[in-house]
Amino acid sequence: MTALRGIVEVSPKPLTDHTTRISGKHLTYLSSIFSGHEIQLITGLYHGDMSRITSQDLTIDDPCVCFIIRTLIEKPEWAPLPKLNCHADLLKKMETVSSDFPLNTSPTYSGVFIGKSAATAFNLSKGSPEMLAVSVWITLLLKHWDEMVAEGKDHFMYKLLEDEAFSRNLNGLNTIVLNRGWPKKCPPDEERVEFRPPVTGRNIKSLLRHRRASATPSNAQFDNVELQYLLGSFMAYLTTSMRPGNIDMQLTDATRALIIRYLEMHPENAPLPKLKTFEELQTRLAQLDKSRPDEFPFPCKSSKLGVILGRGPTTVNSLKSKSRKHMPAISTWITLVLENMEDLLNEGDQHLLAQVVRDEAISRGLTMNDIFLHNGWPKKTPL
Repeated sequence: MTALRGIVEVSPKPLTDHTTRISGKHLTYLSSIFSGHEIQLITGLYHGDMSRITSQDLTIDDPCVCFIIRTLIEKPEWAPLPKLNCHADLLKKMETVSSDFPLNTSPTYSGVFIGKSAATAFNLSKGSPEMLAVSVWITLLLKHWDEMVAEGKDHFMYKLLEDEAFSRNLNGLNTIVLNRGWPKKCPPDEERVEFRPPVTGRNIKSLLRHRRASATPSNAQFDNVELQYLLGSFMAYLTTSMRPGNIDMQLTDATRALIIRYLEMHPENAPLPKLKTFEELQTRLAQLDKSRPDEFPFPCKSSKLGVILGRGPTTVNSLKSKSRKHMPAISTWITLVLENMEDLLNEGDQHLLAQVVRDEAISRGLTMNDIFLHNGWPKKTPL
């Protein structure tokens, strides 16, 4: 399954005039190609901000975000998104399992493996839209599928499923198999068969990487945009789960709980974009400055990195000093630039990414010379 969704029939591309400001209508068009979680992941625009921008057709202030939107409207296949597996992929795998595996792997039992009820699994098999959390979990599950089939109950993924079942006061996976999926209501505590710690808001909090390094738990791995994507949720879900009155409550959604259990053990396997870093861009441009400075359509000098990043010199200096935290839009844009570097060198000003930057400048009433002289993009612009 590819990360890119099928394009829905909508109005024509909103970039017939390439020098208009990027606004809500462009974001609306992009939303016909990508999910809200995908746009949030690669631009850093929160879901609430996207709703406000699209509902009021507001202009977007961040030049770097505008670079990305302009590029992906023209080349959506360039989006640096992870490739996720889907329910159909799981069903294919289940068909090949031998009868000595401890769980029933006929198609009607797929709900057992994905943390969903039999009814939800049936609907997925008939083509119902797939929840992002289900796709993320199936991707993680299939990464270890062959090992789990070979090792059976001894494999950590089998044990992970079993731990989640016991934490819900169920008789391990026996109850899940009998139901052909996960029940929405679980027995009360007095009927508990075997205790296993439940996944709660505290587990979510432990996975979150905070803005202040001193506030970061030693095992924290993800910023809130990344964790929202991995759990198929938005910020309201995370904050509600971590409120003082809710933080010790078991998560209702078994699929999300399974994902969290896995990420606590193997955060390095999280299906997230493989983005390039600011340091990689610095290194590549320093090489070009010595070898091919006239072929790259933007300044290669370290002092003028803001030109290509859509930022002013202050932000660039903070990136150089590493005092600035990870910014999704900048990381996405750096990835697009570095992955298209050879074509940029060959095509120069005619390359789409060079045109995108130039169009964005014009839309703000700036010339590229204005931006070069400023060593980056000024906060106040004529338009």
